Amino acid sequence: MLEVTVSELDRSAATVSGDEETMEGKYKEFKTTNGSDTAEKEGSMDSKVRLIEETEDEIVAMKAYFTKEHAQATERPTTDRAEVRRQLEGLLRDTLIVRSSMASCPTSDRDLG
Repeated sequence: MLEVTVSELDRSAATVSGDEETMEGKYKEFKTTNGSDTAEKEGSMDSKVRLIEETEDEIVAMKAYFTKEHAQATERPTTDRAEVRRQLEGLLRDTLIVRSSMASCPTSDRDLG
């Protein structure tokens, strides 16, 4: 009876140690894969945050530009139709540029990856 118990304990110890080695290998593999995925995603996130910051800076600059253009346009009123048309076309062009640059920016967490 004692021999059966000892052999069962030996068999259990061998099984457990084999399972531990298998799990340790799988854990190391997971850790390596997960670590590289995390680093890649963090790098992607950093570049997207920089893109958002640059776009915000561009929007602030455009707002300042439009404010300046508006102030200059109101300071020197003109009755020349060609000049008024040129100013309106310039403002329309600038508005389209801002809209196109804003359209390429991510607007939600889903777009950020």
